[in-house]
Amino acid sequence: ATGGKCTAGFYCPKGSTEPLPCPPGFYCSISGAPLPLQCPPGTWAGSEGRRSAQECQPCPGGYYCNSSGQSVPSGHCSPGGHYCPPGTAFPTQFPCPQGTYNPQPGRSLMSHCTPCDPGYFCNGTGLVSPTGLCEAGFYCSGGAISPKPPRVSYYLCPVGHYCPTGSPEPIPCPSGKYQDQAGRSQCETCPAGM
Repeated sequence: ATGGKCTAGFYCPKGSTEPLPCPPGFYCSISGAPLPLQCPPGTWAGSEGRRSAQECQPCPGGYYCNSSGQSVPSGHCSPGGHYCPPGTAFPTQFPCPQGTYNPQPGRSLMSHCTPCDPGYFCNGTGLVSPTGLCEAGFYCSGGAISPKPPRVSYYLCPVGHYCPTGSPEPIPCPSGKYQDQAGRSQCETCPAGM
């Protein structure tokens, strides 16, 4: 069958007597087409009769669709460190950015990537957990990408405070102790007579 009966959403293989509905995972946009066309990666079609590539649905958020002609999504987003917005073609397509991590699989938004915990740093993309503790003499208030943040007043432990390894914020020197230098991991004992 060709022409009139074989419209978009159907295909007509050579020798067929009736148009066949375009199968799930495919679309049939040309009247009288002998074969259906595959929905592209990042999309899928769970039902028959799709008439154009635009009718292939974007892969749902939290899932990926890594091949052509899919009638169901390929699977959940990677085991962690990534997120899969609608239309994702492969599980590691969208890594969490530096300064964040994601321990949960199947997440759909970049906002699901957690800022690095205070006292820790997250160096690299696609992390499932923080990389390590902030260095002594510095503090990491959250979202740090280095164990030794840039030597600016915001990250360097200030005068009158100390910052041991993994400090989320500067700690004031206790009574009887002092620190007259920035970037130190402990306080000094007050000298006799002072």
